[in-house]
Amino acid sequence: MLKKIKNINIRVLISHLLITLAYPAVKAYSSESSRLLVFTDAITIIAYILLIGGIVYSLYLHGDFDISSFFLRRGVKRDDKQSFDAYMADRKEKKDIISEENTG
Repeated sequence: MLKKIKNINIRVLISHLLITLAYPAVKAYSSESSRLLVFTDAITIIAYILLIGGIVYSLYLHGDFDISSFFLRRGVKRDDKQSFDAYMADRKEKKDIISEENTG
């Protein structure tokens, strides 16, 4: 866990935070009345979007969409009767090749 935290690039984090806060700030500044209410509403909407995106990304990283991808590809390719275990072995092999290319 600490290794993942150490990989965070501070410049990228700050730039993303500034961009994320820019929309609510502009929206509140351009509002005629209830500026704080408009600001908190915009922050809440952005927080929900980021939370849902983070959950989907976490599921993707843990491989929860692999079985959905398998069934989708199997449905499109009617002649391919590959088992799920063979499909996962192929996916793991492709991921290993990609990670070797990125590190080496």
